[in-house]
Amino acid sequence: MDIGNPTNIHPANKLDVGKRLALWALAKDYRQTEMVYTGPLYQGIKIVGEKIRITFQPSGSDLILQGQGDNGFEIAGVDGQFVPANTVVDGKDIIVMNAKIKAPTQVRYAFKNASAATLFNAAGLPASSFSSEE
Repeated sequence: MDIGNPTNIHPANKLDVGKRLALWALAKDYRQTEMVYTGPLYQGIKIVGEKIRITFQPSGSDLILQGQGDNGFEIAGVDGQFVPANTVVDGKDIIVMNAKIKAPTQVRYAFKNASAATLFNAAGLPASSFSSEE
């Protein structure tokens, strides 16, 4: 999502793609588990009043949210209508909210076609898109 091209499935930046695949292979196939090999992976949510706290699987580093404005996070209430969310990084969690949603039930990230990555870990690896919808 951060090094690809939204109009071409074949990324021009093959070097960084190869480096990321090598990290994954070293960690998973060669059991070199001391390295960070993946970006933040969605684990679950906890609804706290008018906010949702998103937790991620431990990846060894804090979360970094890049960019201003639309960051790809959306929140919905019982009607299932998603609206852009305001976000706050809280260590290894993300807190999302929107004043229009008083009773949030769901959250999603980078869930549109050609979404840009805005959530990374300290190793510079992007989070995958996700949805809490079941």
